[in-house]
Amino acid sequence: MLGCSSTESEPPQAYTYCDAAPILTRKCVRCHQDAPKNNAPFSLARYADVNEKAPTTEQPDRRRYEAMQHAIEGGFMPDTSQALEPPVEELTCEEKGILLAWLRDGAPAAPADDPNCLAAGPKTGVCAEK
Repeated sequence: MLGCSSTESEPPQAYTYCDAAPILTRKCVRCHQDAPKNNAPFSLARYADVNEKAPTTEQPDRRRYEAMQHAIEGGFMPDTSQALEPPVEELTCEEKGILLAWLRDGAPAAPADDPNCLAAGPKTGVCAEK
């Protein structure tokens, strides 16, 4: 993954839904919208969608954000094999780093004092490890 740099001395940032939402909108909601398209099985258009229960036999309390983490880490999403116009784009290393940091931290919601992310400014991220 090119174009991002990582420094060992840089502490990890804490991300909220406000940081993840623009990435989800750009890269995921095209298919994972309120009425999913292109074989997407569910919506990711709102925070409630991300935090919805997605149990498995092995993990009865699993949330959808945990499945999202697995799909991104495994390179299954975004699904660039879909023949769509315009083509499905890979996550940039910075987008992937922000999403994975947010997901690994339990996918925190928007701050209570800014639930609509109106005051949120863009944060930078570092490349996710391969």
